[in-house]
Amino acid sequence: MKRVILFFALALSGLGAANAQWSDDPATNLQLTDQNSYTFETELLSDGSWYFYYNRPDGSIDTIVPYLQRYDKDGNALWEETLAVSRQLTNSWTKVMDCMSIDKDDNAIVVVQDKRHGPETYTAYKITPDGTSVWAEGVDLHSGVYPGGCAALNMAQIADGSYIFAWQEYTNDNPNTGMLRMQRVSADGETLWGEGKVLQEENVPITYPYVLDAGNNEFLLVYAYGASQEIQVRKMDFDGNDVWAQPTTAFDAVSSSIPLWTFLAVVPADGGVLIGTYEGDPNFPYISYVKADGTHAFTEGSAGLRLGYSEWLAWGVKLAFDQENQAVYAVWRETDFNQQYSQIVTQKVSLQGELLWDPNGIAITQFLPRPVSYYDAELGPKGSFFVSYMEQYDIDGNGLGSNDPVNAMAVLQGPEGDFIWEDTAVVISNRVSTKYDMEALPLSNDQWILTWSENPEGDMNASHLYAQNITVEGSLGENVANESYDMVRPNAFQVYPNPVKETATLQIENAGAQARNIRIELLNTNGSAVARIYDGRLQAGINLIEWNRPANVPAGFYILKAVIGNECRYAKVILQ
Repeated sequence: MKRVILFFALALSGLGAANAQWSDDPATNLQLTDQNSYTFETELLSDGSWYFYYNRPDGSIDTIVPYLQRYDKDGNALWEETLAVSRQLTNSWTKVMDCMSIDKDDNAIVVVQDKRHGPETYTAYKITPDGTSVWAEGVDLHSGVYPGGCAALNMAQIADGSYIFAWQEYTNDNPNTGMLRMQRVSADGETLWGEGKVLQEENVPITYPYVLDAGNNEFLLVYAYGASQEIQVRKMDFDGNDVWAQPTTAFDAVSSSIPLWTFLAVVPADGGVLIGTYEGDPNFPYISYVKADGTHAFTEGSAGLRLGYSEWLAWGVKLAFDQENQAVYAVWRETDFNQQYSQIVTQKVSLQGELLWDPNGIAITQFLPRPVSYYDAELGPKGSFFVSYMEQYDIDGNGLGSNDPVNAMAVLQGPEGDFIWEDTAVVISNRVSTKYDMEALPLSNDQWILTWSENPEGDMNASHLYAQNITVEGSLGENVANESYDMVRPNAFQVYPNPVKETATLQIENAGAQARNIRIELLNTNGSAVARIYDGRLQAGINLIEWNRPANVPAGFYILKAVIGNECRYAKVILQ
């Protein structure tokens, strides 16, 4: 959930167009703002550059101003001045109701909420990659019909280049009953649905919309229905008419006191939609897959497929869809029942609903008192999975406290759940500070770019924004190609039979013409070595190594790590 902090009457300034290169030192990251700044969003352009959108209070006009800047892949600001999208008066809290997306031509579509037409109204802007606002005055999405309140806007571009916007509204006479309003806007900024299309039922709240392009000038609308927050999916055409005979229920109910838009994961998949959440008593992680024809892909249907079977509480599922390999990666946070201990857990799922990793998932952090929070996930190369997260640490040795510093971390897992980088987890930022609200951009130019908010050491009233890259090799800074990077070549390292009761055969390929030294270790899920398996020479071609399971190693999920010269390979293994 986004952290929201209110600050007022602060001078306007920023780091704007200062040139920079990514740092290779986790104690010195790229600082994006040097004044108090609020919630932010990032979007990746086709060339690997990226938009950075954020809000900052401007005391001179007593409002909160939305800003946009474009950075290149090396972290240099590309516009001479950061663009102030709008200077209309706002309610202080409306900054969390803004939204940014990117269209097929790399334009930023920014929607701001302000008081120009009433207490809360939405205005959309289109901004080109050179920083030009082509809808100069903005597009009034309400077309002159203004609600008592509105929130949770979401948007998508469809095939003809127009944009679908959806948000929830309430009226002054009944603020507890929500309805959805949708508006379609042409590429040149003309509203096409007049006062908009309304989805409403008497005394039934319909809230928290998500919009996804479904191809063929159609779109999917995902929303919460009723007080129990049943999650429904509709397919609609470019005129706002239903395509399916009736909505599909993705989840029967999602009960939470936390606003749904802060934790529901909604990801497009082959014309359908993947939805992740936590639900139950106690909370467990679930996923639902509604296909392009409105049917359920998983046999569990609207009950949802459970992602992990540990006994702990689950929170905040995030998803990444691997279209090439037709699989879904998931990550969530687990805590004990007092929410004092926590860990980050991952899982891989087939599109047929099979859990491909350990039934409990794979813990990528240790289960310690209050150590982890704020995480994000993206796909990696060759079917791998990238997860970034924040981990609190005890700076004075007196135990963890609420003001103890936080490090930003990242791991990369292979298709079998193995940890790719030698150090397992890479430190992104270890500057002494409190950090929160992490976002990761998709892989581009062999790197991921992370952004986050930060309170510098000793100043809990400041909120600055930072960024850092990390390469596919697990390094920070300049991206230098590594020819030995052979993370997940199919059949390069296999174990059979698997699970292993007593003995197994390790099959390892040496594609070169010369023999090479090899060392094989058995790692636990935290990346620590528990046994040395083999030291020797790897001959050219396919090598078979007979392995006797260590009698003193408990049953469970492990990783075999083969070090071949400067190359590392990994294989998942289950010991029985």
